[in-house]
Amino acid sequence: MIKLLTEFYNSLIKQGHSTWVANQNLGAICYTNHSGQAYTARMTADKLAEAKEASEQGNDDKLCKLVGEIDRNDVQEAEFRSVLEDAKQVFKAVTGSDWRPPSKTSNAPRDATAAHAFLKKRAKS
Repeated sequence: MIKLLTEFYNSLIKQGHSTWVANQNLGAICYTNHSGQAYTARMTADKLAEAKEASEQGNDDKLCKLVGEIDRNDVQEAEFRSVLEDAKQVFKAVTGSDWRPPSKTSNAPRDATAAHAFLKKRAKS
């Protein structure tokens, strides 16, 4: 996967895309796999709780179904993790810095008046 991601990055540069755009694309691959892994982990945790409840209730059909879903989630989560680690390695190689998920806070203005003034100004240009 590292070779494929490196070739993808280099092809963007070769096609005339800026380094910034190529870096953003590589970051997007990191973000997508980070989010996919986190989502799958949350789903697995939910399914484990449901499986425990099904086991306690003696609902073998539901338990067996959930165990199958958990197994599939485990495989999917490992795949997301593998691609993420490779993408992070390529990101570091080409940018010189570690990829980190974006913070939960917004950089948007907190002042609604300033936000409206910004929008008004942009609309005029």
